[in-house]
This record gives sequence, structure tokens and C-alpha cells, in this order.
Amino acid sequence: MASIWKHPMSRFWYACFTDKSGRQLKTSTKLPNTDKNRKTAQRIADDLEMAHRENQTATQILRIYGKVMEDLTGQTLASSSVRGFLEGYLRTKRGEIKESSLKAYTGIVNSFLAWLGPKAEEEMRRIEKRHMLEYRGHVADTVSAGAANKHLLFLRIFFREAKRDGLIADSPCDDVRGLSLKDRTKRRAFTLDELRILIRDTAGSEWGSMVKFGYYTGARLRDLADLRWGSLDLVRGELRLKTGKTGRLVVLPLPKALREHLLTLTPGEGAESFVHPVLAMVKGSALSWQFGVVLAKCGLRDAWKRSAKSRGLDGPETQRQSNELTFHSLRHTAASALGNAGVAKSVSQDILGHESAAVNAAYTHIDNETKRRALEMLPVI
Repeated sequence: MASIWKHPMSRFWYACFTDKSGRQLKTSTKLPNTDKNRKTAQRIADDLEMAHRENQTATQILRIYGKVMEDLTGQTLASSSVRGFLEGYLRTKRGEIKESSLKAYTGIVNSFLAWLGPKAEEEMRRIEKRHMLEYRGHVADTVSAGAANKHLLFLRIFFREAKRDGLIADSPCDDVRGLSLKDRTKRRAFTLDELRILIRDTAGSEWGSMVKFGYYTGARLRDLADLRWGSLDLVRGELRLKTGKTGRLVVLPLPKALREHLLTLTPGEGAESFVHPVLAMVKGSALSWQFGVVLAKCGLRDAWKRSAKSRGLDGPETQRQSNELTFHSLRHTAASALGNAGVAKSVSQDILGHESAAVNAAYTHIDNETKRRALEMLPVI
């Protein structure tokens, strides 16, 4: 039998009811939990239970739910567009979570909204499981399985919040499984010959500059895309950046080859201007995807292939491209080159910005001159 409940974290009555399979469900009635609204809330709970037991769809149930509320209270069922809710959710998280997490959330939201197109302006309740399955396939065609699963994880959080707010009856993500990681491709370092091809074919572009920075500093893709001129001290020959992943301030000497490269770039107007202004505007996973296209054009990775199924064709799916080489491979390349040059592991890890037991145990302060000598050992490309 349906009942109502005062949620300790909400000011609304919650309807508690059982569906046809015997599963117990709860959802907000959006009615303040006062005695005055008790009977109205109970009627909503009874009607929702009846609708569920008659095996009606979520859309039909919400239509009944909305009509009952409007008839009894004159209020309409709370609604929000997908874009309105997701962008509003991000605004509430500013200051609550780390900047790096907020960037990750924002990138996924932008990716999802761009994929939805005009449907992003429709109500949250219009998004169904099939849409999430299609989006999972779309993301899997552009990033690794692990990255695609991160998209699903964040979207589950978004839709769970929408459910708690009474905007949807059920989350469309609940029964959408993550992708298997069993066949995940192992990342590897670039060979020096591959690196020289990459430098040659990207010469004069922002990607060419990014590759040099990635190799000579071991910094991560997003950190370098966000690099500003104020982080570079050409007089002292140093780069200072706060890593997005660990939040650690890294101070690196600039090796001679990178200093010479910097002299070929046009300085920005002011310390806050970006070193790579075009790539700084690329958000979320699109940055990694663009670098994958660059690698394909250089012949270092096959072009991205969508599956036959995602293109609407019959027959077995085309094998999707493996990702042995990514921008992160430049970190592996720098680490390997430093190791091959005999640089101590603690020095190498400090340069790469790793937080590890080896670093914490092996040093109290690794001076810049030690790191400068280590970076000068990197083969010039």
C-alpha cells in the first residue's frame, strides 16, 4: 500500500509505493511536508502506485503525476530543460569542489549537450535509456573505454540529482553499464624517431609547440593548454605551474632547447594571456581527440573509425582504433629518456610532478640546478 514519508533532507513529502514487480520506490511530491498537504500527498502516492502496477511508462506516470498535482494544488510539476539543469548544477558546484573536478564536469556537460543538439532544450524527463546508450557509443568512438566510463559516472551523478529534485521519476543511466576495460590498450612512450616525425609535421602550429613543452617538461595536456605567459620566467629560465591533477606547484628549469623554442613564439599581451591561445579554448575530451587526429595525420596512429553499428550499417562492427600513443605518452617518453640518461628516480618524479612514496622518502628539497642538469640530458629533437 502506498504511503508518504518526511525525507530528513527535504522539505517535501515523499511518495512511497510499490511497482508491479514488488520493488519499493520513492519520489518527491514537491509538496511541503505540512499536515495541510498530507491528504494530497497521499493521493499522489496512491495514483503513482496504481500507474506503476499497470506497467505504464515513466512518461505516462509523470503525465498522471503532473495532472494530479495541477488538479489538487494548482501547481505544475517541476520541470527543467536538460541544458538548464546541467548548467545550473555546475553553478552550484563552484567553490564546493576542486577546480580540476569542475573542469572535468564542465567538459562532460558540454560534450553531452553538444551531442544532444536541439534535444538539450527539452525537459529532463525526455531523456531515456536509449539516449544514454547511444551517447556511450558516441563517446567510445572518440576516447578510451576508461574515459567513456567517466562520462557515464558523472552523468549518473547529474541525473541522480535531477531525480532527487523531482524532475524525473527514474534516472536513464541506472541500467547503462560501463564499457569493459579488459582489452584496454597499454600506453607506451614515443620512440625518438616517432617524436621527430611529430615535431616535423606539426612545425609552426600550436600542437608543435605543445609537443615540445610536453617532451621537455613532462607536463600534462590540460596543464600545458592552460599555460600562461606569466608562468614563464625567461630571465631565470623557469616554468612555474600548478598541476590540475594533484594541485601541486611545480617549478621547472627550462632546458636550452625549450628556451630557444620560446624565443620563436609571439608573446601574449600580459601575464594572463595563454601561450597556446587556440588550444586553451578547446574544452574537455575534445583536446585529447584533436591530438589523436594530429597523430593520425602524422601516420603515427590510424584514423578514428566509428563502428558499423554506430553508422547505421548492418554486419559486424569495425574494430575501433587502439590508443597506444596519446599526449600522455610524452610523459612516458620524458620519464624513459631521463631514466636512460641515469637521472635518479626521485629527481625524475619531481620533474614530472608525481606524488609518490619514492619522492617523499628520497628528498626534502631537490634544487633547480639538479633538475636543470637532468633536463639538459634529454635528447634534443
